[in-house]
Amino acid sequence: MRRQSAVFFFDIIADMDYSAFYHRLTSEVRRDERKQEILILFNMYFTYAMYLLYPVLLVWALFTDSRVFAKILFIPAVSFFLLTFVRKIINRPRPYEAYELDVFFDKQTKGCSMPSRHVFSAVVIAMCLMCFAKIPAYILLVCSMVSCAVRVMLGVHYPSDVIVGYLCGLAAGALVNIL
Repeated sequence: MRRQSAVFFFDIIADMDYSAFYHRLTSEVRRDERKQEILILFNMYFTYAMYLLYPVLLVWALFTDSRVFAKILFIPAVSFFLLTFVRKIINRPRPYEAYELDVFFDKQTKGCSMPSRHVFSAVVIAMCLMCFAKIPAYILLVCSMVSCAVRVMLGVHYPSDVIVGYLCGLAAGALVNIL
């Protein structure tokens, strides 16, 4: 089944049958339930870790540098709401909605696939950490890239969704670090 939404620039596979692409991408994982479980657990625990890290960063900044606190509170918050607004306007169907995909876990969310808010949030939080500790921040940026691949393999986002989410997170995080 061909997707009904507009073709986005970053979709490398825009002219391909996405179902075939998805099944080739996930063929190795399909053969091993343990690998499927690892994908699901990484997605869940990385998300929890990032959302726990952010309030810790805010509290740390509150007691160490009020200027940094203001930046890491307001820039990500405004960026998050702008990204959410854009997602609602685009309202791109998720891969599991647009295609008959045999995904690894059941997700009921409809639309709002572009850009990935999970990836955006992870990247912007990692960029906020950069104000305090560069090496852990770089490690989290790499983990965010892994999260991009995982979100695509789980069938909840297209490659373009996670790429745009990552780039938006980098842009918001760059504002945090240069202002």
